Amino acid sequence: MDAPAVPSARLVVHLREIIDDPKSNVNQSVRVKGYLKEYDPVTNRAVIEYDDAELHLNASMLDTFPYPVGKLIECIGEVRQEQEQIVLWPRITRDIDTLDMKLFERAAQYKRQYLQKTNKE
Repeated sequence: MDAPAVPSARLVVHLREIIDDPKSNVNQSVRVKGYLKEYDPVTNRAVIEYDDAELHLNASMLDTFPYPVGKLIECIGEVRQEQEQIVLWPRITRDIDTLDMKLFERAAQYKRQYLQKTNKE
């Protein structure tokens, strides 16, 4: 018997892309990065932010959420619509506080350009 497929997080998505176009991201598996703005351990809810965009998290699928406010984290999970709010349900998180975000963004941009070019051919 085959193990159930775990959805792959597609190309890295910026928080702003999810906020600006939620319909194309709902029910998608995504990989996002942001600074932890707030976390409530009672409700397992958190908010990450980056470049003036915020995304709410429901961290209830995670065993632990050990990050202090202000920490740069990466989340891989599914985007869902909850009432009037877009919420990411991360299944994987990690501390990326030492990541050079400007360099990372430049590399991600080059990767997108390459994938667009190779998909057109």
